[in-house]
Amino acid sequence: MNSAVSPALRKHYSRIALACFVFLAAAVAAQYIAAVVLGLLAPELLRRGWFLTALSFVCMYLVGFPLFLLILPKAPVQLPEKAALGGLGELMICLLMCLGILYPCNLLGQGVTQLLGRVLGGTGSNPLEQMLDQLDLWSVALFAVLLAPIMEELIFRKLLLDRMRTIDRPTAVLFSAMAFGLFHGNLSQFFYAFGAGILFGSIYVRTGRLRYTIVLHILVNTIGSLVPMLLMGDGESLSLQELLAEGEEALPAVVENLPSMLGMGLFGMLIFCCTVAGLILLVRRFPRIRARSPEDRLPETWTAFRTVFLTGGFAAFLLASVLQMVLSLLVT
Repeated sequence: MNSAVSPALRKHYSRIALACFVFLAAAVAAQYIAAVVLGLLAPELLRRGWFLTALSFVCMYLVGFPLFLLILPKAPVQLPEKAALGGLGELMICLLMCLGILYPCNLLGQGVTQLLGRVLGGTGSNPLEQMLDQLDLWSVALFAVLLAPIMEELIFRKLLLDRMRTIDRPTAVLFSAMAFGLFHGNLSQFFYAFGAGILFGSIYVRTGRLRYTIVLHILVNTIGSLVPMLLMGDGESLSLQELLAEGEEALPAVVENLPSMLGMGLFGMLIFCCTVAGLILLVRRFPRIRARSPEDRLPETWTAFRTVFLTGGFAAFLLASVLQMVLSLLVT
């Protein structure tokens, strides 16, 4: 097989990565400008969690997203035929595999974040946890459970992967997952977003149906953010460490918080069992999900990697993303 990199193909993928860079840079710049202006005109709004989250969405999808679409090359006229995933049972298996990816990768992300945070002089805190602590139940349901999964699957699965049909599937899925992870802007979320992106991308290129990954993404965000908030009473319950620290004086609080503590304990046990089951299923089932046909191997693996990742557009996108992650470590 010819291992030469096609200049036209290289330009195509450099432009895709450049569109991601412009999307990220424009959204972040808009957020900083808006924060400065609001800090002068209405600083009280910057102390409201729902407003900051809404502002982030506006900057992302009303400023960055249109520029992303403007630069992104056109998708092929004819896309592959759609295929079924295999029913509700297969969807639940995919959900378990996703949990098998998310929780170990989440622990990895938190560990790396805390380590580098201490080295760089930051706090090493998780920006997602900080954001969720400032939101009420309905804001989490709207932004984290509904809007984010729909928009992220549209961007990182359909819009990106539909434009990567000229490359082999593993390389396309790898780029989509990398972009998905980098867009989260911090190391706490990068690892599990990247892992989930591999699974979501593999499902999308196999089926061609975005609804499967949207449903999975919604379920994952519900389990990770909405369910704990419901069990803990919207974040108003005391933690076990706080109750133990108060000693005998904490008895009324223990009684008051007992249902939520039991609920979180059972939920934690359920998540642990699902994570173990998901890891087992990943070993057994993931090769089937990412299965590809011989015609998908174009061009060969190393040529595909160079064509997609060794471009000016991807270098700019990666540099901007790493800079954002470093700043996140320093300011959070």
